[in-house]
Amino acid sequence: MSRAVSDICKLRLVSKNFLKISSEYSLWKMFILRLQTNNKPPPRVCHTAVVYNNLMYVYGGHLPDSHTFIRDVKSDLHEYNFERRKWTKKVTKGKPLPEKTEHSAVVYQDSMYIFGGYSGPQTYLDVSIYKLNLETFEGSSIEGSGNHPSGRSAHCAVVWSHYMYIFGGWDGTESNNSFFRFNFLNEMWEEVPAKGTPPPCIRSHSCVLFDNFLYIIGGYGPEGHTEFPYSYDLVNDVWIPMANNRDGPCARSRLRTVVYGNYLWCLGGWDRSSYYNDLWRFNLETRTWTKMDSNFELNGIGQYSLVTYKNQIYIYGGYNPSTSSPQPNLYTYIVGHPSLSDAEIMSLEKIYDDDSSSEDSAMDRTESMKSLDGFSCSKDGESTDLQMTSAANKICEVVQNQTNQNGSFVGIPTN
Repeated sequence: MSRAVSDICKLRLVSKNFLKISSEYSLWKMFILRLQTNNKPPPRVCHTAVVYNNLMYVYGGHLPDSHTFIRDVKSDLHEYNFERRKWTKKVTKGKPLPEKTEHSAVVYQDSMYIFGGYSGPQTYLDVSIYKLNLETFEGSSIEGSGNHPSGRSAHCAVVWSHYMYIFGGWDGTESNNSFFRFNFLNEMWEEVPAKGTPPPCIRSHSCVLFDNFLYIIGGYGPEGHTEFPYSYDLVNDVWIPMANNRDGPCARSRLRTVVYGNYLWCLGGWDRSSYYNDLWRFNLETRTWTKMDSNFELNGIGQYSLVTYKNQIYIYGGYNPSTSSPQPNLYTYIVGHPSLSDAEIMSLEKIYDDDSSSEDSAMDRTESMKSLDGFSCSKDGESTDLQMTSAANKICEVVQNQTNQNGSFVGIPTN
């Protein structure tokens, strides 16, 4: 009976549904998978991507020449349906979408707000915000009041409460470290009254939001690349340099970051000499970096877009140094368990060490199984086949959620 329980917990029983592949999450070695999609947008770099109502919207960007100079700046908007794996070019109404690259785009309520970016020599004179309603696809321009930031590109933006925060960027002459916020309610700008030591003047950095903190990763400026992250306490308005967190990815720019769960994820980037293809995970609670084994097929990537949907990150576009051109594909990587909570995963990891067969270990494993939803034990401590099946059913759903519409898996078992 104990071996049967072990097989259920480890999911090593042969199953037609699993194609003889173990589906316990902790046994999977994930890799970045290229998705097969229809009606892909033209390739591009320095575009933006946002998620709204289970759909991804990709806007703008440009097609660099062989020297990576900006040309063919785009104004098109493309919608990606995650469930159907289908791209659709969207037609907007009202004020036309402007040509933009190296801009920022965020979602607040039902609209996408676009600020900054480059489209030509007069770019940096424009400090308006373009608003696109993602329900009606009606576009409009917001001039805003108050203390405007200067026009800029290669900055970053996040939404917290009813504000859009922007930091850094390039104003056509130099990098900066100015910090502003836009109030969506009264459409007023103000410079953020920040305390502490801010990041240096940088551009082409990335920023994310987690638990009332803004995190700045990477970037390049007059002092070179930033060597460690910075965090900003949005409640107390203070910058906090994270100088003790240098053991992650080397200093670089043109990378993107996202947050899933308690982790910050970042991929690739450029150090002004080489592009990278490495994937890193930063634990936002323990403040520790982990380099992930992603088996990415590209030798390097930068200036791409990165979003999360459900338990996966999605990578679109970006510069491919091997071809000296934008790559046209959409990639995905599983960053979280689709159906079990963190507590349940920890319980599973404690169950049935193959090298442990003592009576005490068996009792410990039984106690661990009790913590799983849908599993119970009889009074004598032995589990019935029905009870084991009930506990396994929830685990077994994982492999179905990790299987794409073509029936191929997005990971490989490590044992």
